[in-house]
Amino acid sequence: MATLFEAVRAERKQTPTIRGLLAIGPFGPLWQYNVTLFVEDGSGIRATLLAMPHARITWKATHKLTTNEFDKIVSSFEPATSPANNTAGATILFVTWSGDVATIRTSAVNLYKDTPEPVTQALESIAAIGEVATTTYAIDLSDDVSIFRCSELP
Repeated sequence: MATLFEAVRAERKQTPTIRGLLAIGPFGPLWQYNVTLFVEDGSGIRATLLAMPHARITWKATHKLTTNEFDKIVSSFEPATSPANNTAGATILFVTWSGDVATIRTSAVNLYKDTPEPVTQALESIAAIGEVATTTYAIDLSDDVSIFRCSELP
């Protein structure tokens, strides 16, 4: 996640301005990462959501938020994460920018069981965006293909 953070930080020099980054992972049998990028878009914030199991984008969507909606997401992640300088090994990386100042927050909670309520609520705020977002790319496996099946070694 440190590499992703550095790449996004370098892109902040471009227009439109990046306001936030959320990366969750790895989780699941394919080491999936879900990434959301928040970019200024006129009077609001454009959220672009990606799902990447096994380093392959399988779903991409976008949704425009008001600045108030973005602020609510930021405030939902504050109790779910903690300030940190080192993001190595974090399950959740949440970064927001105000001007040139980055606020980096991380969490290494277990996403499978005993997930703290603040984390659950924060993740639900992102899931709600995904439910109303416009899908711009999706790969849907057919019913006879299981993403959990691996070929046998010879």
